[in-house]
Amino acid sequence: MSKIVGYTAKNAPKWPFMAIGFLFLAIFIFYLLVISYKENSKPVVLTTSTTVRKLVTTSTTLKLIPSTTIAITAPVAPITIQKVSLLNEKAEIKVREIIFTRSIDQQPFEPIKKIKKEQAGRIYCYTTIDCSPVPQKISHVWLGPSGTQVADIPLYIHSQPGYTYSYVTLSDSPAGKWEVQVKDSAGNVLGKSDFVISE
Repeated sequence: MSKIVGYTAKNAPKWPFMAIGFLFLAIFIFYLLVISYKENSKPVVLTTSTTVRKLVTTSTTLKLIPSTTIAITAPVAPITIQKVSLLNEKAEIKVREIIFTRSIDQQPFEPIKKIKKEQAGRIYCYTTIDCSPVPQKISHVWLGPSGTQVADIPLYIHSQPGYTYSYVTLSDSPAGKWEVQVKDSAGNVLGKSDFVISE
C-alpha cells in the first residue's frame, strides 16, 4: 500500500520585502538630506597667508560657495579674481583711517602709537578706504626709522567701504619712528601714519 503524503506550501520569507522597503526609505532620507543641504548650505571659508620678504605677511580670504561661485570677503585684504589691468586707474580713493595695533579680528584691538621694543613683535596696519568704483588696488609701504622701505604690500579693495590690513614682524627691529604710507596703483600717497618703537 502506498502512503500519500500531503504537501503544505511554506510561507515565503518576508525579509526580502523588508530589505527593499528599508532600501527605499534610506534612499528617500538621503534625497531629503541632499535637498536640505543645497538649500541651507553655508559657505566654507578658506584662509591663506603669503609671506613677502620673510618679514611681511598678507592675509587672504576666499569663500567657496557650493554653487561653485567664488566670492571674495571684505574684512581682510582679499586677493582678486580680476586682473589688475581691469582696475580703474582714475578712481577716487580716500583713506578714512589708519590704525596700528598688535591684534586684529575683523576690527583692530587696542590701537597703539608707541610701543616698547621688547613688546613690538607683529604690528598690524589696519586701513579703512573709501573708493569708487571697486575693485581697486592700493599698497601699504612700511618705512623704517631711517626712512628705508621695509615692505611694499599690495592690497585689493572689493567693497564699500573697504577694510584691509597688512602686518610686519618687528621683533628685532631698530627703535624709532616707523611709518606706513598708503599708495594707489600709480604710486601716489593717499595717506600716512606712524608709530614709535621705544627702547
